[in-house]
Amino acid sequence: MSSGTRKNTKKKSWAIALLLICLLLAAVGGTIAWLTARDSLVNEFTVGDFNEPTTDPDTEEPLPSEDGEKLQGHLYEKNWDPDNAKLLPGGNVAKDPNVGIGDGSEDAYVYLYVKNPAENGALYFKLNDNWKAVDGFVTKKEGVETGDPGYEDGAAYYIEGLFVYVGPSGGDTAARLSTGDTGKDAWTGTLFDEVWVDEGAKKTDLTDETGKVHDMEVTALLHQASDGEGGNLEADADTWAKDQAGKLAGGVDGVGSDEGL
Repeated sequence: MSSGTRKNTKKKSWAIALLLICLLLAAVGGTIAWLTARDSLVNEFTVGDFNEPTTDPDTEEPLPSEDGEKLQGHLYEKNWDPDNAKLLPGGNVAKDPNVGIGDGSEDAYVYLYVKNPAENGALYFKLNDNWKAVDGFVTKKEGVETGDPGYEDGAAYYIEGLFVYVGPSGGDTAARLSTGDTGKDAWTGTLFDEVWVDEGAKKTDLTDETGKVHDMEVTALLHQASDGEGGNLEADADTWAKDQAGKLAGGVDGVGSDEGL
């Protein structure tokens, strides 16, 4: 083989190698860009675009902007009164967590997580029909019988855990909270209306070692319901809410928590 032929062959080999390197870089660059875009979409699904409610769920009158005790983000407790929240065995305290989204919000799947540090089932609540307990993520209050505080035949009682909004009909699956084209806020309705104190509750069940009464924390979890292309994100919302519940149960502070009792 002549020296000229060898030079041409080397040039062709370098050209082919250079082309392969360019193709490889292009492939890697394309993969990274696609993964980054996908990550961004996942983040958007989780966060969504939820406007805060501005009107009372019952009267549609404007909510008091200065009322930080009752309204925190999307979470509103209309009847909560910190000046009348003394816990007495056999008694009850008004506490009515309700989740709202403002006009123009994305449709949402809504969960509420209740963290209750009181011991021995000293504090409990009766679940309303528009909510459902998430199996494996709740603690029930057993043994509520006729004559006990808050007793109602056939009612479900809980101490704490994760609950999903299922709509006014009280179905078995998550329902979308939507403002639609109404031009109004949309509300889930209350998870419960009051917290009951067990008749056998002791002060040590309700307070910490310093004597401070335990706070019952309620956290609203909202997840976008659609990917914008007709896809339903119910399964994604369920997985995400359970993950958040696990973190909250472990003592990780949640955004939008409402510290009541």
